[in-house]
Amino acid sequence: MRKILTSLVLLLVATASQAQRIAVVDSNGNGIHLVTVLSEDGNMIGITNLEGMTPDLGGAVRIVLTHVAFKPKVVDVQSVQGGKVTMEDLDYNLAEIVVKPKPLIYVETFYRVYGFADNSLRYYLAGIMPNTYDVEKKKELKKTYVSPMKLDALETYATSHHIPALTPTIRRAIEGLKK
Repeated sequence: MRKILTSLVLLLVATASQAQRIAVVDSNGNGIHLVTVLSEDGNMIGITNLEGMTPDLGGAVRIVLTHVAFKPKVVDVQSVQGGKVTMEDLDYNLAEIVVKPKPLIYVETFYRVYGFADNSLRYYLAGIMPNTYDVEKKKELKKTYVSPMKLDALETYATSHHIPALTPTIRRAIEGLKK
């Protein structure tokens, strides 16, 4: 008698724990992934997987299915036949748009500056120089070669190490940036 009772309890538990799931498909029968599954009162149950299978519905009587490309659908879970729900495509009537090419070109150039004195390298400076060009006006819009702070530091270094040939070049570069 005890074995029969144990078997009955196990059978009831196995039946109750079976997940209640539905396949959500399009008009061609393909599973729709990322469909939001909501309970009737608006609580989120989950989203469908790549095959279009809902998560366990947890005994929900009615569910709401929503997806950006399909019309929302309210489904009575008991009335689903064959374990599949078909969603209708949602047609967006969008106005025509025209995409025009941008008249700007953005270029990043790598640069290096070497400073030699007495046949030895006194300084080295490297960086990226962003430039924007207006194609229609055929001119450069923005010059950002080397920051003035780096050039000031370079000028200080050149002056303190008695490299007079570098100082005028650095000064011209600083003055050009400040314009």
